Amino acid sequence: MSRTVFCPEEVIVISNGKADIGKIVELGNDGKFDPSVIPVIDDLQTEITAEVTARKEADEQLQANVDAEALARTNADAKLQSNMDAEASARTSADSDLQAQITKEVTTRTDGDTALQSNIDAEAATRASADKDLQAQIDILKGENAFSNVLVNGTTIEAASATDTIELAAGTNIALNADGANKKVTIAVDGKVASAAEADTAAECSGNASTATKLAAARTINGVSFDGSADITITQVNGKSIATIDQIPNSLAAGAIQYFARETAPDGWLKADGSAVSRTQYADLFAAVGTMFGAGDGSTTFNLPDLRGEFIRGFDDGRGVDSNRILGSSQSDATKTHYHQIESNYNDYYAGTGNGGPFRLTGNDGDTSVDGHADFYTNTENSTGGTETRPRNMALLACIKY
Repeated sequence: MSRTVFCPEEVIVISNGKADIGKIVELGNDGKFDPSVIPVIDDLQTEITAEVTARKEADEQLQANVDAEALARTNADAKLQSNMDAEASARTSADSDLQAQITKEVTTRTDGDTALQSNIDAEAATRASADKDLQAQIDILKGENAFSNVLVNGTTIEAASATDTIELAAGTNIALNADGANKKVTIAVDGKVASAAEADTAAECSGNASTATKLAAARTINGVSFDGSADITITQVNGKSIATIDQIPNSLAAGAIQYFARETAPDGWLKADGSAVSRTQYADLFAAVGTMFGAGDGSTTFNLPDLRGEFIRGFDDGRGVDSNRILGSSQSDATKTHYHQIESNYNDYYAGTGNGGPFRLTGNDGDTSVDGHADFYTNTENSTGGTETRPRNMALLACIKY
């Protein structure tokens, strides 16, 4: 039976039909090294060398493949980055064109609103003038209480000017006075009557009054003939049609922002507090702002802008003062980087040998000295203040038109 022993140097070992390199050798039954295994060891060494060479060549080929793959991926990444840059440039150009169209549309609508407001003002002025003319005509009608000649007991009483006092002066001296308070006529007797028994001083007259069916002379109201016999309808003023309040559109477009000195939003407005509101109930506002300030629940609602505690800054729109801003976006507070200078006079320092020690400070330029001076430097100092930087301001309620 063979046995194994430890050797101080690495050798080729044949053990149980397997080849290996180590410090273990197989001995014969007599405990001595068997020289017949040397050719086997040489063959095994050749095979091992060939295997090491093959593995080295395979490793080199693998490294070459890895390098080629890395180069291919680098080129692909560069091409992808180029495509991404081109796409970003194209989108930037498209965004610029879209913003130009939006600006043009806003300008067109603003001009339209201005023209509409001008028409509304002109219409209001025309109506005010027409109302004044109509009131004057009504006042004339109110004063038209004159009457034609009246025949009383064979005596003709001539009609004078418009008056509510009629004096019968045909020898009877009877005056008819209309009371302004109760609209009744009182007959005051001053003289003789046919039968005193039938007269009552200061007595009220009763009975049926004569009824007029139309004006004695027809009048014209805003170009329409009117004599009192039938109602008339005024549909135009100075040749222009009359519109009701509901027919006049609001001159402020949906999405307009206004500030109010009140705690609640007026009719037609909503608080700009970031709330989610219905897309159908406020369809005009949703068409104007969309989901610029938030998509709400994503289907039935959208968010209003939240202007509570905020200042409004004009959209940069390509000017370059506030670059890279998106319409409707917000900014946090900031203070621009700056420096403060602390000025100091020039100071000389001298060090030289003298009595009383190895060095002494003196202003005597005659000493052997080393000089220097103080200069400007940058430093950060602690300071007191609030939690933000702000101008003087006043709090009002921000609302958005819907």
